[in-house]
Amino acid sequence: MAKMKSRVFYSVWAMAWFLACVLSPLPSQAANIVLDAAQSDLRIEGPIEPGDAERFRREFRGKARLVLNSPGGSMNETLKIIELMEKHAPDNEVVGTYLPRNSICFSACAFIFMHGGGVRAMDYTASLGFHAPWLPKTSPDDHSYTWSDLAGAFTEGQRVIRELAQYNRMSLDLFVELLGKGPNELYMIDTPYRAAKLGHQFIWILR
Repeated sequence: MAKMKSRVFYSVWAMAWFLACVLSPLPSQAANIVLDAAQSDLRIEGPIEPGDAERFRREFRGKARLVLNSPGGSMNETLKIIELMEKHAPDNEVVGTYLPRNSICFSACAFIFMHGGGVRAMDYTASLGFHAPWLPKTSPDDHSYTWSDLAGAFTEGQRVIRELAQYNRMSLDLFVELLGKGPNELYMIDTPYRAAKLGHQFIWILR
């Protein structure tokens, strides 16, 4: 029974997340993705848009720490980036993720932050927030969703959650918490209690 409830929970979450991230309008400017070879830092700055996963693939070389500063963006591109982080070439490896001073990492960016190997660290001035699933009242072209839209979104939503769940990087507790937020809210990691939900590999840098 517990396993059945868990499957239902993730299926509903997946459909809502897909509708929010894929059927909704996306930011208009792609992320800046650059490898800082001197520091072994791979930086992602700005909204995540179609084509960013390919740019990430071209820049991802050697052992790199992923430095993030992004409001989020395309979930499909995010899944591709996560796959590159988790199923990397033998000579390439993400050895940690980091949010630098005064940076932000919301929505899709927060999922990237939780993946890859090594330690996940954030400066105490940085902001990390997980977006609750939500469904706009109308589609991007200002029309109501059709049954076909919803059925397709459910199928795609199952794919999205399956791809995220396979890496086992995020706890069920974290999913439950972010689901408790409304459409205009973020589940912010701003207390030790909330930080504990990110796992033992999370470090808050106080300086």
